[in-house]
Amino acid sequence: LLKPEPSFADILLFIFGGIKKFIPYNNQSFIFPSVWMLVQMIILYFTLNYPYKDLTNYGQQVIIRIGNKKIWWLSKCCWNIAYTILYFMTAYGAILLYCLLTGIPIELNLNEKILKSLHGVEYLNDFGIESKMVLYIIILPIIVSLVMNLLQMMLTIYIKPLFSFFCVTSIYLISTRI
Repeated sequence: LLKPEPSFADILLFIFGGIKKFIPYNNQSFIFPSVWMLVQMIILYFTLNYPYKDLTNYGQQVIIRIGNKKIWWLSKCCWNIAYTILYFMTAYGAILLYCLLTGIPIELNLNEKILKSLHGVEYLNDFGIESKMVLYIIILPIIVSLVMNLLQMMLTIYIKPLFSFFCVTSIYLISTRI
């Protein structure tokens, strides 16, 4: 029995694709998307303390000297956006390097057998991902992380960074079951 060979797109979908909506039937068990959750939590952790530490240290001096809180806030938003994009570009680059070293084809075509075994999808047309591959597994994970990182950054202004991390992580946990 030959095992299906994964492509670059299959690996991206496995890491960044999450899971499809869980609908329990016939005592089907929920499979927690641990790889996806780990990827999301790492970026949340990396961006957790910088804005808060900056506000409690040098940031106050910067705000006083500039005289405008909005410019300071926008600079932190720009930093957060740049950091998130760099994080994902590094991850995509590492996956690309892995594929090059192991001989995995660099293509954005999904293997239907892998798609069926991982996501329970019978046909690619049912999943609708073939034509929207770049959106689903390259751009959308970046956008989701950006939104959640910016939400976490906003929450750190009002509550402690660790609590904001738990709030945003809770949103991710709840989203796995909805």
